[in-house]
Amino acid sequence: MVAHGNSAINEWTIADSSFTILDSANIPYLIAIGNHDYDDQANTRTATIYNSYFGQNRYMTKHWWSGGFYENGAENSYCVLEVNNTKYLFMTLEYGARSGVIEWANEILTNNADKIAIITTHSYMYRDGTRTGAGDQYNPKNDLADANDGEDLWNNFIKLHNNIVWAQSGHDVTAGNGTSFRSDMSDGGKIVNQALANYQDFPNAGDGYLRLVTFYPTTKTIKVQTYSPTLGEFLFGENDFSAMY
Repeated sequence: MVAHGNSAINEWTIADSSFTILDSANIPYLIAIGNHDYDDQANTRTATIYNSYFGQNRYMTKHWWSGGFYENGAENSYCVLEVNNTKYLFMTLEYGARSGVIEWANEILTNNADKIAIITTHSYMYRDGTRTGAGDQYNPKNDLADANDGEDLWNNFIKLHNNIVWAQSGHDVTAGNGTSFRSDMSDGGKIVNQALANYQDFPNAGDGYLRLVTFYPTTKTIKVQTYSPTLGEFLFGENDFSAMY
């Protein structure tokens, strides 16, 4: 959301006004808090400014809201939406999720096993196509002693559920192509797609590139595109692909 935590309030007002565009269009969204969004940029988990702009009330006042939170903030949230007669559960987890958060997430997923689940969290995949783990430069454990990394999330949460079809993350600086991707099987034998997208090393801090991920429940396929509304251009190669679930 921002670069400088609570030290640059103007960045938060810009983010607020930008997301108001989505609010005005009645477009649902959830936000995965990143390390720079914490008050002290993840020296601790204090997120006072984040929650003053993007706290629970921002979601609960929307007509489309049907979900819940972990504890009093909005760093961990989920929302259930029905799209074309298919029910989806969208969940965001905090940066380097704590073990208590993982327990909460497991309970929510178990209670919603009938829905297609899509998970977002700031740090999960790494630049080389592995999940963030021991020795990686951008491991959240380097910032927060109570953090779980990508491998922890896979082993203690994601692979345990058969309805998680997509896990999306950023954080790791990937330089060249801005992406990595892998698919693995859950413990129950279902495909789990896991993707990293981070374009901050591109010109102008990313040139506005964002991921468009389209799900086709009838064929159980996913189309991934990467587009910049700033440039009016798509990225191709590793940033344009299809997957199955």
